[in-house]
Amino acid sequence: QWYQRRVHGKQWYQRRVHGKQWYQRRVHGHGKQWYQRRVHGKQWYQRRVVPSGECSTDDIVCENGGAPSGTVADGCECACVDGYSGTNCEVPPARECQDHSDAQTCGADLGCEWANAVGPCIQAETSCECELATRSRSCEQIMKPNGQNCCYWDTVERGCLAIIPPHACNQFEDERSCGRASRSNDFACSWKRADENCRKERDAEGNKIKVCETAEGSVPLCVNLEDRPDCIGLGGSCKLWGHCQEHKQHREVEGYETCLPADEGDFVCRGASTTACRLGSHCVSRVWRTENAKRACYETDFVPEMPRCEGLNKKECKKNYFRLQPDGSYVKTRAKKVCAYDKRTDTCNVADADQYAQPSPTR
Repeated sequence: QWYQRRVHGKQWYQRRVHGKQWYQRRVHGHGKQWYQRRVHGKQWYQRRVVPSGECSTDDIVCENGGAPSGTVADGCECACVDGYSGTNCEVPPARECQDHSDAQTCGADLGCEWANAVGPCIQAETSCECELATRSRSCEQIMKPNGQNCCYWDTVERGCLAIIPPHACNQFEDERSCGRASRSNDFACSWKRADENCRKERDAEGNKIKVCETAEGSVPLCVNLEDRPDCIGLGGSCKLWGHCQEHKQHREVEGYETCLPADEGDFVCRGASTTACRLGSHCVSRVWRTENAKRACYETDFVPEMPRCEGLNKKECKKNYFRLQPDGSYVKTRAKKVCAYDKRTDTCNVADADQYAQPSPTR
């Protein structure tokens, strides 16, 4: 033994005398648990060392109705239900587009689109970035992966817009039936008028009349409520959409959009069209001769400053008046029927003076 230890070394001698398992535990320092697993086997080690028992919510968290399953010894996992998957049942079930039977639920599911007027619901193609095109030629070159056009150049809006997908709403050919579609269907529709080119002409009796013709390539269309554009941001096509109202008076007002939803009441009354004026409870349509010879839209509390007519001769009195300026001075301004000439006193006076705001004492 002394010879073997001397020749082969201490470690060889210990392994020879005490055995391989003692040597591995002593020399390599695997520890007691490694030794027990090595000697007695994996199953004995798991029963003896690793905690046993059924898995619970303390061992693993399961979502969306899933429940813990398995044993602690073999490893815990989640038993998912209702099509959910994943380690913790966090992945929702994949619903196929063809499972939808109507346009409304099909459109609400991200990644699906209603194929045509009668369905079916199919997988939506990759969305096109039409707004990146600045010319009609580049707009028409934007294609879907299947080779179909997905953009068109709008001559009214003067921009590249996404093609509105076909829908059951397209079957309605007039604004009345389009607006009533939701009464007998599970979807709602919105009407878009055709663009028109109008001009004024005289009829056979010499009266001025307005003649309008449908613009080339423009057609009226009833579209799905979900596919209609937002009013804010629209340009020339604002007047074509039934859910929008154009406010040209806002072009000169900072902070206001020229195109607003038809049910939006927060707009400037002055300069609004007769149709728009009816939409605002704070607006009124009436005639103020000092402001406009025709009926126009004003705020309900608006009253013009009292005009002055003194100093105008008989000829000037019919078509002029003196308008008050911010600095307190008066400037001669053209306007009919503001002043009236009194032949008896040979003076020019304000017609219907009670309707105007009285000047302040400082003036």
